[in-house]
Amino acid sequence: MSKSRKGVWLLLLWLLLASCSQIERPPKPPQAAQGVLDLQNWDFNENGQVDLSGEWVFYWQELLNPSQIGETTDFIYASVPNNWTAYEVNGQMLPPEGYGTFRLTVHLPDPKQAYGLFIEGEGTAYNLWVDGKLLAQNGKVAASAQDMVPQSKPEVVFFQPEGDTTEFVIQISNWQHRKAGFRNDILLGLASQIHQDQRDHWAEDAFVMGVFLIMGLYHLFIFGFRPGDKGPLYFAIWSFINFIRAGLLNQKLFIFFFPAMSWELALHIEYLTFFFSAPIYAIFIRELYPRDIPRRVMQIVLGLGIAFSVFMFFISTLTLSYIPTIYQGIIILEMIYFAFFIRRILVNKREGAVYIAVGSIIAFAGIISEILYLQNISAFKASSVYTFLAFILIQAVLLSSRLSKSFHRVEVLSDKLEEANISLLESEKKYRSIFEESKDMIFIAGIDEHIKAANPASKDVLGYTLDELRSMKLSDLLVDQQDKDKVEKILSKQDSVKDIELELKRKDSRRIHGLVTLTIRKDESGNATELQGNIHDVSSRIQAESERVRAMEFEKLAITDPLTHVYNRRVFDEIAVKELTRALRGGSNFSIVLLDIDHFKQINDTYGHAVGDQVLIQLAKLCLANTRSMDIFARYGGEEFVILMPDTGQDSAFQSMERLRMIIQEAPMAANEGADIFVTVSMGIAEMDVQDTTDIQTILEHADRALYTSKESGRNRVTVWSKKD
Repeated sequence: MSKSRKGVWLLLLWLLLASCSQIERPPKPPQAAQGVLDLQNWDFNENGQVDLSGEWVFYWQELLNPSQIGETTDFIYASVPNNWTAYEVNGQMLPPEGYGTFRLTVHLPDPKQAYGLFIEGEGTAYNLWVDGKLLAQNGKVAASAQDMVPQSKPEVVFFQPEGDTTEFVIQISNWQHRKAGFRNDILLGLASQIHQDQRDHWAEDAFVMGVFLIMGLYHLFIFGFRPGDKGPLYFAIWSFINFIRAGLLNQKLFIFFFPAMSWELALHIEYLTFFFSAPIYAIFIRELYPRDIPRRVMQIVLGLGIAFSVFMFFISTLTLSYIPTIYQGIIILEMIYFAFFIRRILVNKREGAVYIAVGSIIAFAGIISEILYLQNISAFKASSVYTFLAFILIQAVLLSSRLSKSFHRVEVLSDKLEEANISLLESEKKYRSIFEESKDMIFIAGIDEHIKAANPASKDVLGYTLDELRSMKLSDLLVDQQDKDKVEKILSKQDSVKDIELELKRKDSRRIHGLVTLTIRKDESGNATELQGNIHDVSSRIQAESERVRAMEFEKLAITDPLTHVYNRRVFDEIAVKELTRALRGGSNFSIVLLDIDHFKQINDTYGHAVGDQVLIQLAKLCLANTRSMDIFARYGGEEFVILMPDTGQDSAFQSMERLRMIIQEAPMAANEGADIFVTVSMGIAEMDVQDTTDIQTILEHADRALYTSKESGRNRVTVWSKKD
């Protein structure tokens, strides 16, 4: 056997294993029992995603939303995934036509984690709620065939649990297909896992479709250059059929690219590719080996494909869904015949017979596996698309073996290896420069924490030389040894710690704050060998932040009253002077209001100063809430407050303050032994007079006289100063 043939055999064996292999599975996840799935002990990071399979609560002929679930007790526990035609309700097996609601309660391990769901598609329309929120819809669910709109495409949704327990509710209706109900798994995982899986599946399908499309175009071009050879034409058609079929299966990329495509049209196109795959394959094989396949056989295979294709346009989709089972039996008979044909061309040593034979056997194996799965005979989910891909790649191998030259490949590999070596040297030089010139301390330590190496910056950061550090452990640098336990706890769960702030001690006994990053380095077997990390000194930043906070606190204390947290008298006086200057310059006016709590001393004497303070605080809040944002409100001293109202005459000020006075007298300011305490206020208003007023003190004196008038007139009133006073 030649080396090229051995290589092809190895490639084809790999493709077969890739199309049928099962990835080593993690520990078996829990199954739902009586509508509850307990995943509290399931580690999604370590064990991966979970199928929401097992016993779900099932309500037949009821479309319930989450708020209606508790209103009915007419349910059964249904095994999921499964067609609901396998369920028995009231002693009768269910028909494919109908509707129902599924519910599952899941106990999740970490409610703070974001999760995702991958829904392959249920038959043939569904609505999905998670914790009462509608997250996914496929088609239109309805209680009648006339109102329902079927659809089937994979969906990915993400959600944040509201607690340890999450409820999934799914409404499903079907009137169009024999496989009804919750027939596919729903995959639950961390949001990042589901997102990555979706990207991988899309990439996988896109890759497969791309291969089919490129091979189809390639062979179509070959036929264009050699129209006398029909083999490339039939092979191109077969590739295009599989390209379309791949786009309608698995991730159903065609549905995403053409969202206006109806479910019925997609189903007919899918079945059309299914019915024509075998005839086009047979025509292609006969074109290669016309003497080994009788014309009569070709006519039967082609006639059956055309007959089934035409017949499906005259029947309902529900009836149509039963037809592939019949055609699968016909395909098995056709494969038996082609098995004898393959033996014949091998015995006769036809050109390329070995490659065609191996590719056909792989394709047949994929078809049989898919049929067994679709008929619920085998639990192994296989797809003939990948085995068809193997058959197509055989043609690429045949062409490459004729057109390629081994010496040329060696030259290409040698050039790439040389480029890789140059790139490796440049990378080593670059990283060495980073290590030497970094301002952060970069170090490598053993698993026992003994420091092995450090860059020159370690002298600036910690004050130790490299020789001194080599005699130390990482824990020797910590001020608080409890930080060691904190870091070890994090590293026990993950391979790295990023930017954790620790307090470290320098050689000169000074303490610094450092952002520490640690990564566990492993060998090829996955065993931890070293610790690699860096320390970034943030002491100056911490100190600056502390000083800034203190400065802000001092500034706040300087301008506000410590009890009521409104402006104090000093700040008010400064603002008032500026407002007077502005008013004189611009020809505007303003009013000043002095406000005093009536009989406040009596409150202090009766209830105590604590209650009095509460009255002052509540009054300040009430005044701030009922004055304009442009007004300046301040505590002027004791129980007296002052308000400066810019661009406001005495009449407008009077109306505003009268409104505020009534609000104050009706609002409780404090409570004592369950009884509310109410107060009243007296106010005096003085308007700035451009003709007579040249200083703030005069206006304040006028307002004070008006306040005195309010008190003398019985309190709980507002008085406006006038020149007569």
